[in-house]
Amino acid sequence: MRNILSALGAVILLGLTPVTGVAQDLGSICENLQQQEVGGWARYELTGQTNGNMRLALLSEGAGGAEGQWFEMAGKFNGQDAIIQILADEWPFQADDIRGVVMKAAGQPAMRLPESMLSQMRGQMNSPVGNMAEFCTQGELLGSETVEVPAGSFKTHKIKPGGTVQGMPDTVWITADVSFGVVKSVGPDGTMVLLDHGRGATSSISEAPRTIPGMP
Repeated sequence: MRNILSALGAVILLGLTPVTGVAQDLGSICENLQQQEVGGWARYELTGQTNGNMRLALLSEGAGGAEGQWFEMAGKFNGQDAIIQILADEWPFQADDIRGVVMKAAGQPAMRLPESMLSQMRGQMNSPVGNMAEFCTQGELLGSETVEVPAGSFKTHKIKPGGTVQGMPDTVWITADVSFGVVKSVGPDGTMVLLDHGRGATSSISEAPRTIPGMP
């Protein structure tokens, strides 16, 4: 779970609201990348501490057809299939805006986190996610670069993330032409490259989730 949350934090750094005072060029880039369409998705290959692949998607319906704005991360992480869906009021969101979380592992039913666990998860996500504004305020724009990945060739902005948030890559290549913006990232925890992307994403969980038992 820790590796999955770290990957989540590293990927949605560009979907979080930047604070004022950022340099105009970098601020405009980050602002443009926040404009995500519902149904947009992007799939990545992960190598390093976490090996596998994952699809990110913004959905209008989550597990069991639950309406709302859902952010989904689904894939195979170190050989294990897993799906995480996060319900928030809008995109972009902060950790405190999370109103629901559904998780599903291979061969297991979909489970909804009760409020007691959800509060704990919000706290865990504050490190990789809630402080991502540091990326925009303290990052460095290294220039433009054309990057070749399995999804194709993209003209990108090359960014060196700033701040003190753990789990951030050393370098990120981003473009507004792809859902969630990230084409490639490289860092001490590994590499992530874009495999494909598109529109029309639907929930990877069709069943109605159960509430995790045994919680007060």
